[in-house]
Amino acid sequence: MRIPVLLATVPLASVAQVRATEALGIAALEGDSFALMRRAGAEAWRYARANFPRSRTWLVCCGRGNNGGDGYLLAAHAARAGIDVRVVRTGSPGTADAVRAEQECAAAGVLVEPFDGHRLPQADLVVDAVLGIGIDAAPHGPAARLIGAINALHAEVFGLDVPSGLDADRGFAPGACVV
Repeated sequence: MRIPVLLATVPLASVAQVRATEALGIAALEGDSFALMRRAGAEAWRYARANFPRSRTWLVCCGRGNNGGDGYLLAAHAARAGIDVRVVRTGSPGTADAVRAEQECAAAGVLVEPFDGHRLPQADLVVDAVLGIGIDAAPHGPAARLIGAINALHAEVFGLDVPSGLDADRGFAPGACVV
């Protein structure tokens, strides 16, 4: 049984505070939101590599939004570093930045495939980039099924932003949630 760890010494930001910080970052990058996504993907890659050094096979699970975009870019970094990485997605990217990120991921040689609604391949590390901070209702459809499949794996999970399915402002899961 995996037990989630909450670091009580880390101050938590509200969704509004995170969005305001992102807006400041985009403004500092002269309005280039994709440049901010690239930075997020690179930092997530560095964090995963440093904190899961023994993992050799990675499965990155991407949603349709910008959280998925961060996951695609993390996967691209991992592939360029020689990690055996695959991406499973819930559907075609739904934002322009996520489309660019998926293209960069594919260009790095990563196999990107749709989630078939069933089981996931085994991996040493699962990166949860399905849903980010923007949810306020229970996940449904492919995202809910992918969350269930992630929870069925016996692997370490690294969640980008928050565990998919967690309402980041209220701190609870209104439905399916990555453990």
